[in-house]
Amino acid sequence: MPDGSGDARAPFRDAGPLWGRRAAIVVLSAGLLLYSLTIIRVIDESFPVNADAAWFLMLSRSILSGEGYAEIDKPIPRPHTKFPPALPCILAAAQWIAPDSLVPPKLAVGIFGFLSIIVFYLLIKRFTPDLIAALLAVAVGIQLNMLLFSQRLISDIPYIFFSTLTLLLIVKRTQSTQSLLRLKIAIGIAISLG
Repeated sequence: MPDGSGDARAPFRDAGPLWGRRAAIVVLSAGLLLYSLTIIRVIDESFPVNADAAWFLMLSRSILSGEGYAEIDKPIPRPHTKFPPALPCILAAAQWIAPDSLVPPKLAVGIFGFLSIIVFYLLIKRFTPDLIAALLAVAVGIQLNMLLFSQRLISDIPYIFFSTLTLLLIVKRTQSTQSLLRLKIAIGIAISLG
């Protein structure tokens, strides 16, 4: 804090338009557009090859059909106890839109990836200049694992979103007393996805 202002980012604030908020918004918008176009391009109707994804899909169909959170692949459905219900509930809502398609549930997971990039940017910009935060958020959003997991029916991407949102709310909480309820809700959702 060379200028004594108390803001660790203060030396970058006067570094010219390159470090400005407009450049960060342009970079972040381009990254979000690239992420969205990639996800829309790769999402298809193929059935998931991951066993966890098949479980999440079966549980979401169980919820949607009114049989509760149950293993409906058995002759006598029994309550499911392995996975938390948050992702199957999200997938059930997406399947309600188009019951015979796997595209809406995959898009729901992709939307959490999109939101993860934004929340990551909001978190990182509290510690770095806006443009660097935007570049880091775009780098996270377009890296291979993020793109790969964003088109699968698994809980990794929603978990990243809620975990990053929880970290953001914790950081904001240390600076403000107004977000305690939002912090508790985000922590509860993050734990339920875990």
